[in-house]
Amino acid sequence: MEGLTLILLAILIWLLYRLYKKSKIYTDKPREDYIIEDTREDYKVKKREREAFIKERGKNTPKFEVGDNEVKCNFKGKTFLLDKKGYEFFYKEFVINGGLSIKNDYLAIDNPANKYILFFHRRFMRIEIEDFCKENNCEGKDVVVHHRDFTTTNNKKENLKVMFEHEHKKLHHREI
Repeated sequence: MEGLTLILLAILIWLLYRLYKKSKIYTDKPREDYIIEDTREDYKVKKREREAFIKERGKNTPKFEVGDNEVKCNFKGKTFLLDKKGYEFFYKEFVINGGLSIKNDYLAIDNPANKYILFFHRRFMRIEIEDFCKENNCEGKDVVVHHRDFTTTNNKKENLKVMFEHEHKKLHHREI
């Protein structure tokens, strides 16, 4: 048994040595001989690309101000209000997944590849929409989520109400 262990150990050491020789770490030449100027230029280009990516990502990343009862989300020059549950949901479902945008003054995830826009206030109220549809025997496309204070940036749950689309149109028409 000891002989077999020694043979396996010798094979393992031989394999590791072969991998080491093939790797970029191993070389017979002095270090300064195998650093190529092009490699340095590639690094500079990649560094500039990385810095541009980080700068662009910063523009598309919301900034949060967490208060006692509400969270202010500053994104692309607009301030959106969320309650604590809304903030947790928003961060988990929208910020981490990416694609965050503003469509018609609403927070949304825009996915051009799949050709859909997912609005935060509808996604946040999905359970209430399902319950409303069951109670009224209708489909989700027939209902909207209304902002009670008529402010699209206030996405606190107490400010959102599920209603029929035709009622919503009457409500807004009456206010005009």
